[in-house]
Amino acid sequence: MPEGAGRTVSFGHVGLQVGDLDRSTAYYRDVIGLIEVERQLRNDPYLQRLTGYPGVELDISLFVEPRSGVLLELLEYRGVPRASVDPATANPGTGHVCFEVDDVDAIHARALAAGHRAVSDPVTPTSGRWAGGRSVYLVDPDGIRVELVQRALPEEVETEAVYLVDVVFAPGAAERRGPYRSAHLQRIARLKREGVIIEGGAFLDTLSTSIMLIRATTAEAAREVAEDDVYVSAGVWEEVRVRPFARVAR
Repeated sequence: MPEGAGRTVSFGHVGLQVGDLDRSTAYYRDVIGLIEVERQLRNDPYLQRLTGYPGVELDISLFVEPRSGVLLELLEYRGVPRASVDPATANPGTGHVCFEVDDVDAIHARALAAGHRAVSDPVTPTSGRWAGGRSVYLVDPDGIRVELVQRALPEEVETEAVYLVDVVFAPGAAERRGPYRSAHLQRIARLKREGVIIEGGAFLDTLSTSIMLIRATTAEAAREVAEDDVYVSAGVWEEVRVRPFARVAR
């Protein structure tokens, strides 16, 4: 994170440019379930300068998702040339919005009943943070993709995607580790304080295996955490195995 002045303070809002604000307002209110908190027609000179459209009039509706407090701003540009674009998500420069909901299938059915489209029927993710839940891409009145996701677990339960790393001790490790054990344990303790290692230790047998739960963006990054240890360079550990692990966090 940058230090000093110029840091991000908080998330502001997501803005979508629409062709017909009344039509889009009905969609995000009645289908998606957001709450409209403000509607304004603006032609302030500073907004014309800010947006780069002299003479533009902006019809603006502001919505809030009540549980998260995230704001969605819909804008209809009036009095200036406009051209529709292809908002399919594979096209560079396009985007989508995503809402976590309690029943993907119900909202999908509500959208279709109101005459709107979806990219597909709801699916069950088989990987990632929404694995076992439900997900769908709806299509709003301007073709913008609206992703809905649903957790597989009750709201009061959260899991965290981490990596389980088990490391096999080399033959003779009990004797070989002596000169390096203090540096090894100090490093593990430091990484625990930093939140990289959630838990770590060794089985109380004949030093067969060490186990670590590691927070990392990829399996390879988790592997690097283990392989950077002095036990690897000193030959105390001889094999590192990495597997994705869903940790119950709450």
